Amino acid sequence: MSDLPPDLARLRTVVTYLRASLGRAEQALAVAEQQASLDAAKRPPPEPALFWAYIGLGIGLSKTDSPAPASSPASRTDTSSPPPTATASPTGCSSP
Repeated sequence: MSDLPPDLARLRTVVTYLRASLGRAEQALAVAEQQASLDAAKRPPPEPALFWAYIGLGIGLSKTDSPAPASSPASRTDTSSPPPTATASPTGCSSP
C-alpha cells in the first residue's frame, strides 16, 4: 500500500512539487552555510594558552636536589633480573 497516487499525471505533479521543495531547502542550506562561514571568519582566533611557559620550571628541585648526571653511578638503575629458577609444573609432570 502506497501513499502515492496511482496515475502518471498526479505522480509527475508530486515529483515536480518535491523537486521544487528540495531546491528551496538546498538554497536555504547554502545561505545558512555561507552565513556560518562569515560568522566564523569575523570571530578572532582563540588566544594561545599562557600556562605552557610555566610547566615544569623549578618544580620540586633545589640546588641540593639537582639530578645526577647520566654518567654517574647514582643515575644508573639495575634492570637485570635474577636468573630464572626451575619450578614445578602446575600439572605435576616434569617436561624434559
